[in-house]
Amino acid sequence: MSNLVIGGVSLAKLSELEIRFLLQKAESLGIIEIDTAPSYGSSQEKIGRVGLSKSWKINSKVLSPSSRDANRHTVRNSVENSLRELRIDQLNTVFVHSVRESEYKKEIHEELLLMKTEGKILNIGYSGDGRDLEEITSSFSFDALQAIVTGKQIGRAHV
Repeated sequence: MSNLVIGGVSLAKLSELEIRFLLQKAESLGIIEIDTAPSYGSSQEKIGRVGLSKSWKINSKVLSPSSRDANRHTVRNSVENSLRELRIDQLNTVFVHSVRESEYKKEIHEELLLMKTEGKILNIGYSGDGRDLEEITSSFSFDALQAIVTGKQIGRAHV
């Protein structure tokens, strides 16, 4: 895993030429992991059109804090759309994005596990903040965690 991961949220604002330059420069520095999501506008499509070397690890996300009535089909469709847009066969990590435990059904986790056995995803992760992160990880097992930290939380941290 890279020590640094490129956040793809701002890539939708860049041209494909700018993205290509940025990612080539990052790769030359040993940064070979990128985090994107369907909710990041055209980020995934642009990354797919730019094309990355096989050494890149690409992460995406499913669901969101506003996800209601999510089910195994919406999660599978989201992963398959990400693979298609990114023009790859496997995602490094699919992060469940800031979903409360009450909205994260067992069938959704089982579908992600099935896609893992199918080789569509390598890891299942959870991305969220303190309370949601603690609650959902006590009920489900994840390969990776992505904690959301705000400046306010950093200001209160004891070093």
